[in-house]
Amino acid sequence: MQSTRASERALIGACIIDGEAAKEVVDRVSEDDFDDRECRVVFSAIKELVKKGTALDIITITDKLQSKNNIEDAGGAANISAMASDTPNSLHYESYMELVIGNSTYRSLRSAATKVAELSSGSKTPEEAMAEAEKIIMNISKSRTAGRFADMQQVMDETLSRLQYMQAGGASGVSSGIPAIDSIVGGWQRGNLIVVAARPSIGKTALATAMAADAAIQQKKSVAIFSMEMSREEIGSRLVSSLSGVSLHDIRHGQLDMSALTSVLDVAKGIRESGLRVEDSSIASPSEMRSKCRRLKSEHGLDLVIVDYLQLMAPDKSNKDGNRVYDVADISRGLKALARELDVPVIALSQLSRSSEYRENNEPKLSDLRDSGAIEQDADVVLMLWRSTDVSLDLTVETVHCKVAKHRNGPTGKAELMFHRPTATFKGVM
Repeated sequence: MQSTRASERALIGACIIDGEAAKEVVDRVSEDDFDDRECRVVFSAIKELVKKGTALDIITITDKLQSKNNIEDAGGAANISAMASDTPNSLHYESYMELVIGNSTYRSLRSAATKVAELSSGSKTPEEAMAEAEKIIMNISKSRTAGRFADMQQVMDETLSRLQYMQAGGASGVSSGIPAIDSIVGGWQRGNLIVVAARPSIGKTALATAMAADAAIQQKKSVAIFSMEMSREEIGSRLVSSLSGVSLHDIRHGQLDMSALTSVLDVAKGIRESGLRVEDSSIASPSEMRSKCRRLKSEHGLDLVIVDYLQLMAPDKSNKDGNRVYDVADISRGLKALARELDVPVIALSQLSRSSEYRENNEPKLSDLRDSGAIEQDADVVLMLWRSTDVSLDLTVETVHCKVAKHRNGPTGKAELMFHRPTATFKGVM
């Protein structure tokens, strides 16, 4: 590690010599990045002067410190003058800045290592300890990138690069696999929280499974499914039935003739080789999901996360009053944070209240989202499913109504989906 005190004094000296350099340093460095107390006190004064637009020199810095009775903590006026005179010039301020930031990062890592070691005391469960340890390390990285503005050159480069990719035939985001839905939303976008809401037994899980299968097998994406309602075997059976066309009932009961068995084995190979992964823990919190997804992304990449379903999750922090509205709000915010942090779309299934069942044709509204208005607020897209009241239970194929009730960055609209009951498979028709 480079000499900490020497690089810190050189950076302070460069700021005193060159006011323009000081402006950039103040944007990227904080008082906490300085290990030397005198440097920390002087830099705090420099930061205040830069923010006020006051000219920087030994006199203004000394005056600021005297007004705050901090001149002795800074080592006196002579020490401030020495910081400037001992610095050859300000041309190398960026190098000094990188040294200061690097040394600060090393100190943060040592502190983090101590905190992580304390987590092994047994006061937390192993899962909680691992999640907390990852959070501690991630916070160091986030502190280095948070709060930086992107200039419009960077913004336009990214925007035009994405446009050119789409013009060349590339997909915008991850396709839902259902053209009728994609025609409205244009695919699931990175960093977005998508909520698929319906009453029980309408087909939320079937739709999510179809989306996961298409993304993983057809689009070659890495997909994570958190299933708190169904076991991994049940998810596997649904995938096989949907892709093979063999009845889900026959697969579950082993009633397959040779032709059906051949079809099942063929699609099973494709599923096995796909980037689809299932976690079927009975209860999970946003922080646990974030921890597992971070690991998955670093090891195999990650393009899409599906959560089945939101109301079965546990909040990171249970409120003392046991108010479920607050719990669901915490979960909703946590899922949105997961999408933003990992830069992937997160599809969360959600229950609707009974209110829609008392309306004509059962059509739901955003206000029917169960337990919390925070779901509607946090979601970038809300997809709602419902069936008409006069549906016959004897139908093999039935119409399920679908509407994009909220689309933060685009249009809303409706689509009719065909649901094939024997295989629990959705297809979009218009």
